[in-house]
This record gives sequence, structure tokens and C-alpha cells, in this order.
Amino acid sequence: MNGTQDPNSKLPLLIIVLGVFSGLSVLFALRIFSQRSQGDAFFVSPEYQSYQSSPAAQHIRQEVAKEFVSAIVDCLAPPIAPGQNLTKEEFDGRVASALEKLSGPVASRSAACRKSRTWTFARPCKLTIEGSGFGLGSASKLGDITLCGSAISASLQAHAEPCANSADFQACLVQSVLANEAVKRAIAGFADAGQVPAP
Repeated sequence: MNGTQDPNSKLPLLIIVLGVFSGLSVLFALRIFSQRSQGDAFFVSPEYQSYQSSPAAQHIRQEVAKEFVSAIVDCLAPPIAPGQNLTKEEFDGRVASALEKLSGPVASRSAACRKSRTWTFARPCKLTIEGSGFGLGSASKLGDITLCGSAISASLQAHAEPCANSADFQACLVQSVLANEAVKRAIAGFADAGQVPAP
């Protein structure tokens, strides 16, 4: 060997050094950004918080509405059976009774009319989302959902027969209410579903 070094032997060392340097640079930049986001007024502003929580808020509103409609279907007395023919008045009466039970004191509710820590219902149409149960800050506005018995009853009546052949009758009824355009708009916060209170 003649004492000269191969220039290719330093290449792996150079790649390793540059990789470590790049990694440290990224960590430093993230640390600076993290410190800035904690102290910068923009990052704690209600507008930024609202922007960050908007998709989460919509998802929460959808899930709360689903839980609420499930509670109504479970609370119908007597329950709707697959293939049962009911009149509009019978649907309206059962939904109104379920809403009355769900808006009443917890002690008066049966096991089917279960208590929820994520929502409360006030007759005739106000479904209030309890935001504290979701760990969102006070700047996150989940809002109320205006969901009246008339919209729920109409959806149940329209889909009771098609849902009779479903593998899960109760779940089909819940999905039929959530698929109602007025209900979807109310959940999204664009409109109220069924302004007319349930009888």
C-alpha cells in the first residue's frame, strides 16, 4: 500500500455527520416553534382555536346526535317492532313520550331511557352538547342542535317498513333519522330540524 487514502472511505462518514446535523436542525426548529406557539397571541386566539376544533366539533356534534337518536329509539314505549303498522299520530305520540322522558329528571328515566353525560335535552327541541365531556377548551363552541320530535317521527315513520328487513332494526331506524336532510343540516349547524314541537 502506498500511503494514500481512498477518497470514497470518507463519504459514509460525511453522510453520517450531515444526517446528525440535519436532525439537530429539525429538532431545534421544532423547539423554537413550540415555544412560539405557547407564547404567541395568535395561537391562543379564539379564531385559531375555533379553526383547530372545527372538524372535531362537527364530528362530536354528529356522534352526540347519533347517541341522542339511539336513546330516543331505545326509549320508545312500546317499542316499534319490525313490520308493525303505526299511524302518524302513534309515531308522534311515542316520540313525544320518549322526548318527555329524556328531558325529565334522571330519576324518572327507565333503564332504556339512559342518562348521558355528553348531552341534555330540553323540550321542545333543544339538544345541548356538554363540551366539558370532550376535553375541548372554552373557546371551542359546539353549540346546540335544534332537533324536534316532528322530524324524528317523520323519519321513523318513513323508514319503519324498509328497516323491517334489516339485520339490525334499531340501528336502521337511527340511521334513517340521521340521514334525514333536515337533521343533517341541523347537526352541521346550518338550520333547525323540525321547528314544530312534537305534540
